[in-house]
Amino acid sequence: MLDVLGNYVYALVDPGTKEIFYVGMASKKPNNRTNERATEHFNFDKAVSPKEKKIQSLLEHYDKYQIIHIVRHNLPDGVAVHVEVALIDALGTNTKLTNRKRGHGTKLGIKTWAQVVIEKGRDFIELNDLKQFARERNIRLTLIHIKNYREHLEAHEIYDLTRGYWRIAQEKANLDKPTIAVACVGNAILCAYRVVSWLPAGTTFSSVFDKHQIVRIQESGEVREEKKSLKEFIGQLATTAEFPYSQYKITLNGEPLVWPRQSIKHIE
Repeated sequence: MLDVLGNYVYALVDPGTKEIFYVGMASKKPNNRTNERATEHFNFDKAVSPKEKKIQSLLEHYDKYQIIHIVRHNLPDGVAVHVEVALIDALGTNTKLTNRKRGHGTKLGIKTWAQVVIEKGRDFIELNDLKQFARERNIRLTLIHIKNYREHLEAHEIYDLTRGYWRIAQEKANLDKPTIAVACVGNAILCAYRVVSWLPAGTTFSSVFDKHQIVRIQESGEVREEKKSLKEFIGQLATTAEFPYSQYKITLNGEPLVWPRQSIKHIE
């Protein structure tokens, strides 16, 4: 996917503190070769430098694509280096940026890796191939369309938006077969979760509840009447071995998958 970014500037960010700890740039390569500088920082056997030690500690809790942020992309030749130097100079005086506005050029502005996948992803998987994958593994893929996705969501917010609330048949809620919940925005797959259990909606705390709902759940453990027939799941981020198609885009007969009105689709 980096091959569509042209000349770009990137930052390595601590997802927990939101602090940038490294800024770099990558220029277009001749003959359409991809400059993968942003991901090369993770290719070490033993952490030696402070940067590598920081990356190693973060990888115990986060995926590398949660650490990489694209600051600017498709820059004219010779511009990326100036952007990189300006950022390094600014961060050198104060590592905690307090910018209230993103300024001009937000179309090419800083993006999370998830947003780049949604807009620029170039890896595709046919819906029928996903069905074949599920059948070969004897698992269920539950595709979930996150209609209210917005830029710069935290990992836990994406998780909460993915896990509830959905109308699930009881046999599926009983996990009659292993289930992978796949978080989608449009036809882009953001990530996937191995479902551990389906629970009645509102059983666990969720960051997508509003303030009044949170208070009601904490005080009484109840949920609104219309939520009682709905389910939420708890789960863990699926490994690449469990689901190798995160950050792919789903196609149907070569065209981008278009979701129907329903936001959930089971494949098995």
